[in-house]
Amino acid sequence: MPGWRASFYRTASGEDLDLVLERGRRRLAFEFKSSVAPKVSRGFSGTLELFEPDHVWIVAPVQEAYHKSQGVTVSPIKEILDDLVHNRF
Repeated sequence: MPGWRASFYRTASGEDLDLVLERGRRRLAFEFKSSVAPKVSRGFSGTLELFEPDHVWIVAPVQEAYHKSQGVTVSPIKEILDDLVHNRF
C-alpha cells in the first residue's frame, strides 16, 4: 500500500504478528487465520501490549467483520483491503 511500511513483529519468546503496517505514527497489526472461528495464542495479548498497535485485525474467511475484543477485529480480507485503499484507518 502506498505510504505504508510493511514488516512483521516477533518477541524474544517467539510470539509474532504476521503483518505490521506503519505510516507516520500509525501502527496496524494483522494476524492471518484459516479458520472461520479464529483463535489466537495465549501470548497474543502480551505481544499486543509490547507492540502497542493502534488496531489489530485477525484476517479470516468470515462473511462479515466483528469485534473480538477491545481493539481487535476479525474481518474478511476484502473488507480490510477496501478500508486500506480508501484510507479508513
